[in-house]
Amino acid sequence: MRRRTAKATQQGDAPNLLASFSHQPEFKLVARAWPVATRDPFARTQETRASLEHRQMKLKLETHTAGDVIILHCTGRLVFGDETAAFRERIRNTLLGTAQIVVNLSGIEYVDSGGLGTLVGMLASTRNRRGEIKLVCPTQRVVDLLIRTRLDTVFKSYASDDDAVTAFRTNS
Repeated sequence: MRRRTAKATQQGDAPNLLASFSHQPEFKLVARAWPVATRDPFARTQETRASLEHRQMKLKLETHTAGDVIILHCTGRLVFGDETAAFRERIRNTLLGTAQIVVNLSGIEYVDSGGLGTLVGMLASTRNRRGEIKLVCPTQRVVDLLIRTRLDTVFKSYASDDDAVTAFRTNS
């Protein structure tokens, strides 16, 4: 087969020009099928729905009382976004009634910088109201993070909710 040049293109022979170039390795044309997801008009909607379900808030908060102390059980991830906003809101609402808060972190699997910043910010807000936040049962991952950031000297940690509540009553 003869080689085509730019002159052939000027003569309106473009389809044959592409056919002749397909035999040369550097210009090899490969026909590929589009992925199924791009052919399905609802694929984007399904993909978006799945990603939104994945992004749903992964933090559950339960509140219990022990006298004048509020115990907040946290489960999931304390990360920047809806999770930290919900945590911050719960602490702020709690501060309207009492400034003695126990935060049980035994169910927290991950804390990012936003979550850590929210913990510190809420501790500052609580101390401004002459209160305290005590941590209970932080997971090893959270303990390592507190040690690395030297916040283990700022937050007091306890083994159980009862120990933390007793510490409030004995002012330690």
